[in-house]
Amino acid sequence: MSSRTHELFDAVTSQSIQGIVRLYASEQFVQADIRDHEGNTCLHIACRGGNVHVVRTILILFEHRFALAKKKNKIGLRPIEMTDNIEIKTF
Repeated sequence: MSSRTHELFDAVTSQSIQGIVRLYASEQFVQADIRDHEGNTCLHIACRGGNVHVVRTILILFEHRFALAKKKNKIGLRPIEMTDNIEIKTF
Protein backbone atom coordinates (compact mmCIF):
# COMPACT_ATOMS: atom_id res chain seq x y z
CA MET A 1 0.00 0.00 0.00
CA SER A 2 1.47 3.38 -0.97
CA SER A 3 2.06 6.03 1.66
CA ARG A 4 -0.70 8.21 0.11
CA THR A 5 -3.19 5.35 0.28
CA HIS A 6 -2.13 4.61 3.85
CA GLU A 7 -2.74 8.30 4.66
CA LEU A 8 -6.22 8.00 3.10
CA PHE A 9 -7.06 4.98 5.27
CA ASP A 10 -5.79 6.87 8.35
CA ALA A 11 -7.89 9.95 7.47
CA VAL A 12 -11.00 7.79 7.02
CA THR A 13 -10.39 5.87 10.24
CA SER A 14 -9.94 9.10 12.18
CA GLN A 15 -12.98 10.59 10.35
CA SER A 16 -10.93 13.54 9.10
CA ILE A 17 -12.81 15.11 6.21
CA GLN A 18 -10.08 17.72 5.93
CA GLY A 19 -7.47 14.95 5.56
CA ILE A 20 -9.51 13.16 2.88
CA VAL A 21 -10.00 16.36 0.88
CA ARG A 22 -6.32 17.31 1.27
CA LEU A 23 -5.25 13.97 -0.18
CA TYR A 24 -7.73 14.24 -3.03
CA ALA A 25 -6.52 17.74 -3.88
CA SER A 26 -2.84 16.82 -3.72
CA GLU A 27 -0.88 16.52 -6.91
CA GLN A 28 0.01 12.90 -6.18
CA PHE A 29 -2.43 10.21 -7.27
CA VAL A 30 -4.36 8.48 -4.48
CA GLN A 31 -5.41 4.91 -5.27
CA ALA A 32 -8.73 4.94 -3.39
CA ASP A 33 -9.71 1.39 -4.34
CA ILE A 34 -6.78 -0.29 -2.59
CA ARG A 35 -7.95 -2.79 0.02
CA ASP A 36 -6.84 -3.65 3.52
CA HIS A 37 -6.11 -7.22 4.72
CA GLU A 38 -9.89 -7.87 5.05
CA GLY A 39 -10.59 -6.66 1.52
CA ASN A 40 -12.12 -3.38 2.67
CA THR A 41 -11.76 -0.18 0.67
CA CYS A 42 -11.78 3.26 2.26
CA LEU A 43 -15.56 3.36 1.69
CA HIS A 44 -16.04 0.11 3.61
CA ILE A 45 -14.10 1.60 6.51
CA ALA A 46 -16.07 4.86 6.34
CA CYS A 47 -19.41 3.05 6.32
CA ARG A 48 -18.34 0.88 9.24
CA GLY A 49 -17.39 4.08 11.11
CA GLY A 50 -20.91 5.42 10.55
CA ASN A 51 -20.00 9.07 9.90
CA VAL A 52 -22.40 10.33 7.22
CA HIS A 53 -20.14 13.24 6.27
CA VAL A 54 -17.07 11.06 5.76
CA VAL A 55 -19.04 8.58 3.63
CA ARG A 56 -20.52 11.40 1.55
CA THR A 57 -17.07 12.99 1.07
CA ILE A 58 -15.59 9.72 -0.21
CA LEU A 59 -18.52 9.18 -2.56
CA ILE A 60 -18.28 12.72 -3.96
CA LEU A 61 -14.51 12.62 -4.45
CA PHE A 62 -13.77 9.03 -5.44
CA GLU A 63 -16.90 7.12 -6.53
CA HIS A 64 -16.90 8.32 -10.14
CA ARG A 65 -13.37 7.01 -10.70
CA PHE A 66 -13.27 3.87 -8.57
CA ALA A 67 -16.89 2.61 -8.24
CA LEU A 68 -16.25 1.91 -4.55
CA ALA A 69 -19.91 1.38 -3.66
CA LYS A 70 -20.04 -1.82 -5.74
CA LYS A 71 -16.86 -3.44 -4.43
CA LYS A 72 -17.20 -6.38 -2.04
CA ASN A 73 -14.74 -7.27 0.69
CA LYS A 74 -13.38 -10.78 1.36
CA ILE A 75 -16.58 -11.93 3.06
CA GLY A 76 -18.76 -10.56 0.27
CA LEU A 77 -20.03 -7.35 1.85
CA ARG A 78 -20.46 -4.10 -0.04
CA PRO A 79 -19.71 -0.92 1.94
CA ILE A 80 -23.40 -0.13 2.48
CA GLU A 81 -23.80 -3.49 4.20
CA MET A 82 -21.25 -2.55 6.87
CA THR A 83 -23.30 0.12 8.61
CA ASP A 84 -26.37 0.36 10.79
CA ASN A 85 -26.72 4.07 10.04
CA ILE A 86 -30.04 4.49 8.21
CA GLU A 87 -28.95 7.73 6.56
CA ILE A 88 -25.89 6.08 5.01
CA LYS A 89 -28.00 3.13 3.82
CA THR A 90 -30.10 5.55 1.74
CA PHE A 91 -27.12 6.77 -0.34
